[in-house]
Amino acid sequence: MGRISRKTIDEVLQVAAIEEVIGDYVRLKRRGSNYVALCPFHNEKTPSFVVSPSKGIYKCFGCGRAGGVIQFLMEHEQLSFSEAIRLLAKRYGIAVEEEGGTTDEESQRAQDERERLYLLFQAARDYYVRQLDTDMGKSVVLPYLRQRGIRKDTFEAFGLGYAGDDPKGLTNHLLSMGYPKDILRQAGLMTQSGKDFFRNRLIFPLHNPSGRVIGFAGRTLSDAAKGPKYINTPESPIYRKSAFLYGLDRARRSIRQREHCIVVEGYMDVLILHQYGLTHVVAASGTAITEEHARLLKRHTDRVVLMLDADDAGIRAALRAIDILLSQNLHPQVVLLPEGEDPDSYLRNLGIEAFEHYIQTHTEDFLPFKARILLKGAANNPLKKSNALKEVVQSLAYVSDIVRRHVYIQECARIFDMEESIIVHTLNGILRRMAKRAHLQRIGDDDEVVQESPPTAVPQPFDTQTDYYKERALVEVLMRYGHIPYDEENGIYIYDFILKNIRDIRDKLETPLFQKIIDEAYQMSDSSTPPTLDYYLQHSDEAIRNLAIELSVSPYEYSPNWETKYMIYSEQAKRGDALYREIARKAVLNLKLAKINRMLADNQREIEQLEQQGHQIDILRTKIAVHERLIALRKQIADELGIVVS
Repeated sequence: MGRISRKTIDEVLQVAAIEEVIGDYVRLKRRGSNYVALCPFHNEKTPSFVVSPSKGIYKCFGCGRAGGVIQFLMEHEQLSFSEAIRLLAKRYGIAVEEEGGTTDEESQRAQDERERLYLLFQAARDYYVRQLDTDMGKSVVLPYLRQRGIRKDTFEAFGLGYAGDDPKGLTNHLLSMGYPKDILRQAGLMTQSGKDFFRNRLIFPLHNPSGRVIGFAGRTLSDAAKGPKYINTPESPIYRKSAFLYGLDRARRSIRQREHCIVVEGYMDVLILHQYGLTHVVAASGTAITEEHARLLKRHTDRVVLMLDADDAGIRAALRAIDILLSQNLHPQVVLLPEGEDPDSYLRNLGIEAFEHYIQTHTEDFLPFKARILLKGAANNPLKKSNALKEVVQSLAYVSDIVRRHVYIQECARIFDMEESIIVHTLNGILRRMAKRAHLQRIGDDDEVVQESPPTAVPQPFDTQTDYYKERALVEVLMRYGHIPYDEENGIYIYDFILKNIRDIRDKLETPLFQKIIDEAYQMSDSSTPPTLDYYLQHSDEAIRNLAIELSVSPYEYSPNWETKYMIYSEQAKRGDALYREIARKAVLNLKLAKINRMLADNQREIEQLEQQGHQIDILRTKIAVHERLIALRKQIADELGIVVS
């Protein structure tokens, strides 16, 4: 495979809207000119992930991840650079031009285990799909799908296929393509005896959120057949049941539009509901709902509706899932179908309008649902009622929002006909026990550190002992506005103005990163046009690049006080070249004033030491003269800034 041409890369970057691409993976909410979301790279409850369409970048102020649209796909989907480009090119209908030769990256990718699995599963999927056109496919599988009410456009959209009765059909096909036996066994497509793992089964490809095949599920074509109804490929570096939701690749956009997700139990349920227009539906893959599932859903919605059978198994599944969803700050609801029905059969019996009406009228919030289930038969049984209350309140302990928790406490008191104080007392006891267990677990894990998600970034107190923020303010002006004319008539840019006026304090910068940027600026000062922020956003130095990204987007709302107090500026504050010039002038003066104050303090200490020693009079006189000049310079700068100094 050849190297992708620079022309193709430029075309892709020009048309790929970062908010559209990232919006396929997380639920973005507009905040001013930017978007915010829960970070897809770490677990958090408060959004700290910011997307800036105007800059074409994202930044998480919790875990620090940042970059552009290509970097996002590379990190989120574990893609190489060329794969990310090809994925975007396909999305936006851009023809990929290739140049001769292959890159080292692509040579390494050919050996990468994850990529080999992706390619292998895609080849297997193509094989299974082709088997639908065989005699057995046409005579057995297609009639079965028609009998289940699955239209051709639906099973084609989900990529369904067929594993025939040939014991080595897929195995021989993949071996002929050059895939070694060890990877076929690792992927779970071939047994230890060398035969196909899936035989005589309807095949459901499992797609990750970007649509790549990461595994398969196989269903028997007869409920009377021996063995389990469903079998799945084993977990691998690209597939984990606890972190996979079937249908999410097709449901993400609809989930965000409808502002909730329906979780069902079966693959066939997902197919039939999507076919009838309920495209905000997903299913777990051969496992109960896990915390990872909940975190995955949290990226797209706050509300999750569990649609389950009304049998004991369905009710137990709902009760288990409720606390897991609550622990991830989701709002769980439950809709139980009539006994003997599943979403597939009930939808086909009722029709879509009646089915949607049933969902609307039978969906319960988790609290009344759980209380109703646990209170069955407890009318004259105080012990059962007490245990039911404790179990319901246990769920309230997972509700982190204080207001929501208080509303639930009131609702719980009403349902159980008890004073709110009793509910609160019970809840506090549960919370204390949970905190104690968590503490004991932390200290009893044999020196293993419990990894928690990075805390959401919050404004830190400004350290008055350093000049960090004044140095940062100057560097921000240099990076963001250095290319703007300061004196257009004489060809002087803000870049030139800053460098000329900080020569005397250049070596007094305390922050190594800022010193590095300023030093580079002096080296580049002879170039005709100063660099723009884009230059720093693409800088080879990761620390400089991350600073540029951080300066481009902010998780906080702008306050006018920041400008006067901390020299921090926002888009709302910048209007016109005159203001840019004023910002640059003040940034230089504020930093110079800070450095002069430090020089004065250092000089004063040296004067006091010389006075105590009682000799070196000439040096003492020189220090006093320097002190007087510094005081005069400090007053001059203070006058320019319009402030009073003592």
